Order: sequence, then structure tokens, then C-alpha cells
Amino acid sequence: VAAAAPPSPVSLPILATIQAAPGPLAHPHRHHRRYRRYCARRLHRIRVVCRATHGKSKYAPRPPLTAAVVRSDGRLLELPLMTAERAWATAMDAKEEASAAIDRGGGGGGGGGATAAAPRNAARARRAVLGRLAKATAAARQLQSLCAVVGDAATVAEADAYAAWVAANWRVEASDWGGALVHLATAGTLYGRMAAAAAEDAAEGGGDAAAAPPGGGGG
Repeated sequence: VAAAAPPSPVSLPILATIQAAPGPLAHPHRHHRRYRRYCARRLHRIRVVCRATHGKSKYAPRPPLTAAVVRSDGRLLELPLMTAERAWATAMDAKEEASAAIDRGGGGGGGGGATAAAPRNAARARRAVLGRLAKATAAARQLQSLCAVVGDAATVAEADAYAAWVAANWRVEASDWGGALVHLATAGTLYGRMAAAAAEDAAEGGGDAAAAPPGGGGG
């Protein structure tokens, strides 16, 4: 009996997927709340199309996303990517709201109570932002680990760079400059290699786009 052929690797163009958001959402750093909602809709659509919904109850646990599950339908690989992007957008939206609240409070007329509550509100907002960025990093690392098993070479490289970039954003927000520098160096090296490869392909007539850090979870 002939041995079964190994499964074909899964391809996910991560940067292109992030940049494929319609209209102004192609620049998610300018529209965090709208981009968050777009990611939520995209997640729901992928689950519906791939029949990966988990019932009507919000308390029903989702089955784990394993390499075997992704091999059965490669479109599911986009789930951890969109989860990371949604968490990042939520964090940036919360950060903007906190900054706006501080600006409003600093404009005068807030009263002593508002002034006294400002440090507590700022601390709460910071915890929320860091929590969401930690979730984005966890999802990016899940994407990275899945790609390492089921992805093709290009997808693995993009996933490695994306995970490092998202982690760098998290560590910057946490004021962990050493950790941020390590992740930024990793991301810079990997994106540099992809940019060089893309430039070489373009020179040979095989393409015209260079890799760049993502506009969503990466920046």
C-alpha cells in the first residue's frame, strides 16, 4: 500500500490580509474602533463559512484550534490573526478614550472629585490596554505556532515577524524597553529579509511589493 501523500502546506498572506480591510480601514491605525468592529465581523464570517461556530450559547466553549483542524480548512488559520488584530484595535481604542478623558478632565470645571478619580481611572485604563495587548500577543503566538506546523515557508516567515512585532508593541506599552528592543530587532530582521526577497522578485519580474510592518496589530 502506497504511503499517503503529505498534506499540502497552508498559505496565509498575513500582511495582505491585514491591509485588505475595505476603504479607510486599510489604515487601521486611523480608525481603531471601526477596525475592531471589522475584525469582529470577519471572525464571525470565517466561523460561519467554515462551519466552525459553537452553538447559540455564548458560554459554550469553542473547540481548540489545532493543526489538524486547520489542515482540514486552511481558512481557519485566519482566526488567530483576526483575534490578534481585534485585541490590538480594542487596546488602541481604549488608549485613545483614556487620553480623551484625561484631556477633558484637564480642561477645568471637573471638580475636585473628578481630579481625585483621575489617577484611578488612568490606572484602570492602563490595565485594560495591557490586558488586550497581552491577548493580541497570545493570539499572534498561536498563529505563529500553527503556521510552523501547517504553513508554507512564506507564511511561516510572515507569522514569525508578525508575532515579534505584536509582542514588541505590547512590551513598549508596558515600558519594558529591553523586551521591546529584542522583539523589534527580530521583527526588523525578518521583515528586512522579506523586503529584500520581494525586491529581488520584482527585479526579476516576479512581483512589485516589498514587505512592511503591518498597519494593524503591528503598528
